[in-house]
Amino acid sequence: MPRVYGHYDEAMLPLAPPAPALIAADIDGTFVDDGGNIPARNLTAIARAHASGLDFCLVTARPPRWLARFRGLSAGAIYAANGAYILDAATGEILEDRGFSKDEVRLLARRLAPIPGLALSAETATGFVREREFPSAPAAGERDHDSDASFTPLRDISCGAGKILAVSSALSAEDFYREVRARIEGLAELHISTSDGLAELSPLGISKAAALDHACRTREITHAQIWAVGDMPNDLPMLSAAGVGIAVRNAHPDVFAHADAIAPANTDAAVAHVIDTALKARVLARTTLGT
Repeated sequence: MPRVYGHYDEAMLPLAPPAPALIAADIDGTFVDDGGNIPARNLTAIARAHASGLDFCLVTARPPRWLARFRGLSAGAIYAANGAYILDAATGEILEDRGFSKDEVRLLARRLAPIPGLALSAETATGFVREREFPSAPAAGERDHDSDASFTPLRDISCGAGKILAVSSALSAEDFYREVRARIEGLAELHISTSDGLAELSPLGISKAAALDHACRTREITHAQIWAVGDMPNDLPMLSAAGVGIAVRNAHPDVFAHADAIAPANTDAAVAHVIDTALKARVLARTTLGT
């Protein structure tokens, strides 16, 4: 049964060392509220974390173009497009591109083409490419980027992509995901970060768990020292890889089923609660466990 965070209780904390060294948080549905705004309590909690030596980073499905206002919050890096892009947290510069090559995007577009009602788009290192049939769906708090889009069939794309997005106007979400999984087997990973039938494709081996691998290497910490918090199925690899995987109160049922603990909802500054609990866990580890 998941532990419930909120009011501090030592019984809620993992009492065995190591103490948390990093909080990794999803953005939409977790770090921001339903309008895409960052709760002030989250910002002040991050400041307390940094002052106490507890690192914080963002691990998101968002592409680089929707991350400008989150610069300066993470320590070291922001992990975008489910880990396909690693950005400098201060400048937004792409430090590593782990996305699809141009030829891989074209191949996947051809493999998916027979799906009824299919429309595709791609998030690239420099912008957004979409087919005309692909619906407009900006992230909460972001402007509509249709005017910036390059309308191009993905079978003719001229560059690689961090992720491919696919929708179907003819199939239910469940049937669509089944079709996509069958057609991309051995070529890509399927991630689900919304509840509206959007399929997100990443290169094999790219997930939010891979982002934590990078965070561990660069910080010289272990996965056991990470607390990760999220709300959707694409967060599950990250929550499973972390020492403590936390679902927010508004999370998808699949995330609840696999979480170690439950935090308040994103509308109640969930990340601030997690950070404050982690800070108390660090104090407890030092005073009680001597770590």
